[in-house]
Amino acid sequence: MGSLHAFESLQSELDKISSMSTQIATTSEEQSLVTAEINHRVHEIKDDTDSFTQQTQATADACKDLKVTEQKLASHVADFKVV
Repeated sequence: MGSLHAFESLQSELDKISSMSTQIATTSEEQSLVTAEINHRVHEIKDDTDSFTQQTQATADACKDLKVTEQKLASHVADFKVV
């Protein structure tokens, strides 16, 4: 009887270890999926930031061009005299 009880106890402990191992594997897989999703979103944020940076630079360039145009126009207007 003692060895049967020992075997049952051992089997119970092995079942617990197997269950824990399955839980750990499932949790690890879930963490991997979450990590992949976070990584994907970080890359999307980087891409959006790069796009915003390019758009901001284009806006700054357009403002410089507009300033030059304004200066030229002011120069031309100054050539006229009101009589």
